[in-house]
Amino acid sequence: MTDIFIQARDVAEVGGRLRAWSGYFENPTQLLEIDTSGVRLVDIGSLAGLRAFSVTETDGVMVSALAPWLSRTADDVFLIDDGTTQRRITAPAGYTVSSLLGRLGDRVVAVLDGPGHIALGIIGTDGSLTMHRAFGGAPVRWIGFPDTDLDVDDGWVYTYGAHAQGGYEMAQLGFSPASPARVTATESGVSSVLVDWTTVVQTGDAALSGYTATVTVGASAGASCTVGAGATTCTITGVDTAGEYTVGVRAVNRFGGSRATEATVAAGGSSATGVSPGATFVPVTPARVLDTRSGVGAVAGRVGALDGSGTALTLQVTGRGGVPASGVAAVALNVTVVDGRANDFGGFVTVFPCDVGRPDASNLNFVSGQTVPNSVIAPVSADGTVCLYVYGTAHLLADVSGYFVSGFSPVTPARVLDTRSGVGAVAGRVGALDGSGTALTLQVTGAGGVPSSGVAAVALNVTVVDGRANDFGGFVTVFPCDVGRPDASNLNFVSGQTVPNSVIAPVSAAGTVCLYVYGTAHLLADVSG
Repeated sequence: MTDIFIQARDVAEVGGRLRAWSGYFENPTQLLEIDTSGVRLVDIGSLAGLRAFSVTETDGVMVSALAPWLSRTADDVFLIDDGTTQRRITAPAGYTVSSLLGRLGDRVVAVLDGPGHIALGIIGTDGSLTMHRAFGGAPVRWIGFPDTDLDVDDGWVYTYGAHAQGGYEMAQLGFSPASPARVTATESGVSSVLVDWTTVVQTGDAALSGYTATVTVGASAGASCTVGAGATTCTITGVDTAGEYTVGVRAVNRFGGSRATEATVAAGGSSATGVSPGATFVPVTPARVLDTRSGVGAVAGRVGALDGSGTALTLQVTGRGGVPASGVAAVALNVTVVDGRANDFGGFVTVFPCDVGRPDASNLNFVSGQTVPNSVIAPVSADGTVCLYVYGTAHLLADVSGYFVSGFSPVTPARVLDTRSGVGAVAGRVGALDGSGTALTLQVTGAGGVPSSGVAAVALNVTVVDGRANDFGGFVTVFPCDVGRPDASNLNFVSGQTVPNSVIAPVSAAGTVCLYVYGTAHLLADVSG
């Protein structure tokens, strides 16, 4: 090792030791490890004719870019991870690799020289290189980057560059985990608080490493507990619980932490629940909140009357089954009729907020002797209740699986389609037995309490009445009218059946949804948000 030539750009610190590439023209390229005891060669196999031109280090792993001595194009650049794994890069036409910025999980971020500008590329584990794209979908194009690696702040992985259109802006490349959807803080003893949260599924650009719960506001601000990725609870000790305080939980990966989901416990209070910033739907562990067979959630006994004169059952849904006591717009329920009894026309269940009149709508249809479930997005009343009316009689079960806190605008359930009577469309059956029927177009914006603009999707309960189908059965597909009909179904039926299902239906630019029937049926649709 008498001939060593090292450039500063080819050096990285790894695990408290320096690693550096040595080599110059006819001298062999070597990877050296340097510490206080001396200089050693790292065995990386044959690298004849290659030279290092850029290195970066992230979390103790050194990544190096090498190319032939006399030619460097996109097709002959190699990456070496920590002196072991080698992958060859294939770049988009017209671009070459200029330098490396850092690792993004198991990928590598590179600066690319392009026609009159530079750009960012993401190198996959197989060596494929794709252009990083801005949120608008266009390739990110710059005229200059600072001489820096990737930065991490508040869970964002980013770098800065002078933009080709003028200005100096950030390119966001990697992401921290999503925030926990729900956090609950409960005093569990003298000066201690038990914190629990929902598991984070969206872990960002790296595996979840754990969660940190911290008192963010109050006399004990800074007190915290940290647990691993599989945990959903921890206890913070040393908390002054005499006054109001706030506890926040952050999910953490190698890029940083999420924004905290916070719960504020009022002075004199013992528990509080908070939801993530910007949350729309918050899932909870499914829990039974109603069973009229055993008296869960209501007095035991059948609900309704055969002639429809029965009283609606009032069910408290907030403050139960993981749903918070306030701030809830609607709940996701699975409602089941058990041992339904009805007249010859059949029975139905309507679920609605108790502070409005019962709408002319249904969420669930049944015939005598039938046990049948359906999922329901149920707007809640101001006091956190929903009412369940039964035409006919039945035992009722209800299981809650989540709730909406924003983004969902509930309306009083309203019938917007009934092809038996001509509501929302010309009266008559829809579809054809051989599938050749035309889809029905239904205007949903501006109807049933839905605004005329600014609507992305609607919550519908769609019911097939007196379905007729061939031996393979029939189905209904609900889709926005400005796209082709998808190969999917929202509701399946056999001949003679009346069956409902809830649908979250994206709307077209004109505010319409289309309903295609394979087979024939009358269709009902009730909107709830």
